[in-house]
Amino acid sequence: MGRPPDSHAGYTLLSRVRDELKLKTPYLIYAGSNDPAHDAEAQKKGASGNTGNPRDLFRRVVGILERGN
Repeated sequence: MGRPPDSHAGYTLLSRVRDELKLKTPYLIYAGSNDPAHDAEAQKKGASGNTGNPRDLFRRVVGILERGN
């Protein structure tokens, strides 16, 4: 999520992907947090969600692939 000097690099990249490149590719943020507030913020910003748990990440990726979006 955070890469110096940008502590919100994941959101910065998402913004560029959505706004500049116009890509609708599913976007999951894999960061060190499982806080529901961070998941909600990621979704508000256009991501499919946020997780810091590898099993949850896998579950979410499979869910996205099954839905086809």
